[in-house]
Amino acid sequence: MSPARNPFPLRPRPLAALACWLLLASSGIARAQPEDAPADASPASPAVSPDEAIESYLADRGLLDVLAAHLRARLNQGPRDEQLKTADLLGKLYVKMLGATTDPAARQRLEALSRDLLAKVPEANSYDLRLDLAKATYLQVEEIVEKDRLRLATDDEKAEAGRVLRQVSPTFEDMGNRLNRRVEQLERRESVAKESDLEAIRAELADARRLRSLAKYYSGWSDYYTALLNNQPNLCRKALEDFGSLLNAVPGKPASIERSPKSLLRYEHVARAALACGLCNAMLGNDVEAMRWIDMVETAEGVPKVVQDQLFSRRVIVAAATQRWADLELAVRRRRTSPDGSDVNVPLSLADARLVAVLSLEAIKDPGVRPGLKAEAEKIAQIAMGDLVVKGEVGHVLDLVKQFGTAPIGSEGFIVTYVRALQAYDRARDLHKTHLQGDATIDDPAAAPEVINEYRQAADLLHSAAESSDSKRFPQERVRALIREGLARFYAADFVPAATVFQSAADGAPADLRRDALWYAVVALDKAVDSGKPSAVPARDAVATLYLKEFPSTENAAKLLLRQTRTEALSETQSLDILLKVPPESPLYAASRRQACRLLYLAFKRAPDAQRDFAALRFADLAEPLLKSDHTRALADRDAEGKDAAESVVLRARQLADALLGMNAPDVTRAQSALDALDSAAAYQGIDTAPIADELAFRRLQIALANGDSLTSEKLIGQLRASDGPFASIADRVLYRRSLQLWKQSPTDPIHARDVVRHGQRVLAEADKKGLSDAATVSVRDSVADAAAFLATQQHDTLMRDLAISLDKAQLAAGLRTASSLHRLGILLEDQGDIAGSLAAWQELVGGLQAGTEPWFEARYNAIRLLGKSDPAAALEALNQHKVLYPQIGPGPWKDRYEELERALKVAPPPAQKPEPSGPAPAPSPAAPAPAGTPAAGGGK
Repeated sequence: MSPARNPFPLRPRPLAALACWLLLASSGIARAQPEDAPADASPASPAVSPDEAIESYLADRGLLDVLAAHLRARLNQGPRDEQLKTADLLGKLYVKMLGATTDPAARQRLEALSRDLLAKVPEANSYDLRLDLAKATYLQVEEIVEKDRLRLATDDEKAEAGRVLRQVSPTFEDMGNRLNRRVEQLERRESVAKESDLEAIRAELADARRLRSLAKYYSGWSDYYTALLNNQPNLCRKALEDFGSLLNAVPGKPASIERSPKSLLRYEHVARAALACGLCNAMLGNDVEAMRWIDMVETAEGVPKVVQDQLFSRRVIVAAATQRWADLELAVRRRRTSPDGSDVNVPLSLADARLVAVLSLEAIKDPGVRPGLKAEAEKIAQIAMGDLVVKGEVGHVLDLVKQFGTAPIGSEGFIVTYVRALQAYDRARDLHKTHLQGDATIDDPAAAPEVINEYRQAADLLHSAAESSDSKRFPQERVRALIREGLARFYAADFVPAATVFQSAADGAPADLRRDALWYAVVALDKAVDSGKPSAVPARDAVATLYLKEFPSTENAAKLLLRQTRTEALSETQSLDILLKVPPESPLYAASRRQACRLLYLAFKRAPDAQRDFAALRFADLAEPLLKSDHTRALADRDAEGKDAAESVVLRARQLADALLGMNAPDVTRAQSALDALDSAAAYQGIDTAPIADELAFRRLQIALANGDSLTSEKLIGQLRASDGPFASIADRVLYRRSLQLWKQSPTDPIHARDVVRHGQRVLAEADKKGLSDAATVSVRDSVADAAAFLATQQHDTLMRDLAISLDKAQLAAGLRTASSLHRLGILLEDQGDIAGSLAAWQELVGGLQAGTEPWFEARYNAIRLLGKSDPAAALEALNQHKVLYPQIGPGPWKDRYEELERALKVAPPPAQKPEPSGPAPAPSPAAPAPAGTPAAGGGK
């Protein structure tokens, strides 16, 4: 608890309370006082000194290093009994700190401090400290000796292990004896103690017994490992006496199975001690007794799993030490039996296989072992070596062959041939290192003829191993042999044969080996191409494509993409997935991000309208970090690298502006940031942006339009039109689309309608100049005509009327007879006085629209009405025909209009030679006209 959070004043605790804290705390920080406890909960609390207050404060806050320094300073102060208490407290603190630290340097420092404490105050009651210090040192030795059992320890490690064992063994023995005397003393006190003192004495007694058991346990193991390391079996007798103290033996006597309670084997240290008794008896030659100890642990109930996992290794150690090879073979056979009862053997684990191999090979080399037993050991060694090969641990096989030779594994077959081939390959690699010249590395093909010959000999041996009669028993290692053969041929500069071997290895190989083999094949074929064999290009590209399809998430896949190797069989999505999965720590990360950025921009440019916004944002999210990185580098220094970065900024900013401003809802802020980065990088590095000035002006026009900045917009429009470049036309189209969008949002606003006409006419003029008559041009012409017609109707603007008529007539003349154009012509030509033209437009609509729809009833009505102006009788006849076909005359308001028209036609005078416009005005459809581009053909009458 920090001081700021504690609302109560600190109540210092005395030294005894601090000792309790060290004994009970399970973490580095003592449990804080409850916040709801009163500050003076214990009025009878003893007075405390300032030193004790400091110690309590440091302990509460977990400041153990500071607390230890404080206690060391107090160690030489006060009377002797206080010094002893401080030493004991410091010892407990060191124990706690030793148990908590994982830093070797910190542990060594603590060990030195602990030894210094014991030297200064030898009478300090620091049993925990002495044991913990000795145990920490011993555990390092235990690992070394077990490594040596597998013949994996170095001479220096063994020497260090011997030195440490000589140091800790007496410590454990002394501690065991002293604690044994303390236990006896406490037992006597317990027998005569008062009732009020019993609880405290029994607690001390339990702790002393626990510490005695630990001391005896580690003393026994130290003696056993010393005996094993130095081949001194007699030390095992003392170890058995030490283990006896845990296994209920008669004091001073070795442990015995008869007195060992099996119920205690559920405790890990007791079960381990029992296994150690088996190991000790084996070293002493007591084979029956040794096996009985192993059997007792194996058959006991509740043995911890960690001990059960050691039973096999301890059994084979005992069997080998006592020359019981039949028992060892039986144990191995049982261990390799499949759990499902099938005939398929389960290989031994790496540690078990190595152990069995070492024990067997040592027996084979031991002149004291009878020939018959050697034959059994050789058979077991071959099984263990085979399991190592099956598990892909050929390095262990080579190491064992180096120590024991190849004789134990036979003279023919896959294993021996493979081992000899690997030895030849290693010799070639060593020779290769001695012949490197210039900048060549060990990973480059060899140039010296003698090295090439060594590689070719190794390749031939590896090929023989892969083709041996029993190679199918080792399928994965056979693949590895082929891969190694391919590497040997590659280093011999036989690139095409190497690629052939690699592809053969990949056929049917597990995924990880297939991945490696295919990649090596790509590299070999690439080398073949580089060395003057263009005929290898198709094969290289085929294997590269196969690799990309099967292993797209690897860094090598990204390498292939970055090198632009042929990847037609990969989709853009697959390529992006490969590039985007390259981790940040990879040296290919930056290059893969740039390549992915390029692909995403191309995807944005090709995206259909419905997916364009998503594609733009996906590109921008990847491009912006690259822009920022390049911008930082561009402004760092005016060097070649900085200029390259600035050019990347210019390109990336242009792409970002294109994407972000091309969305339905342009992201103006991000686009402006990109352009600002472009300006600053280009200015700093002196990059000429004049060739892209129009493009940048256009992007800023888009931003100004999105922000509603009309002054800036007009200025930029003038600048673009003055340049008369391609972006002027693009700007006109943007302005036209924006005006059209605004007019659609406010369809009664004449200002927006006039903007549509104004900007649309410029777009149409550019299209006419280029002779365009595509769908986009048709749509613009229709929209401009519609806006002009709106202005003609709403504001009686005859210029707009005539413009709309001319545009629609041009539309019809081009063969684009749309319903919208005919509808407008029907209305506007009548307003212009061209009754015949208007009638023709309505009649064409009647013939083109679907009969019975509202637009059709509108066109039919206006056609009959206009016909009545010149020939009422014909119009009335047409109306009667209409009534026959449609007894209801028309839907909704059209029925009333038809009836009104019928009454007008019945009283109409005969037409004059030059009929004047009369009768009802054209009735606009209550429904919206047909959309632009709807053809006026194919309907009924």
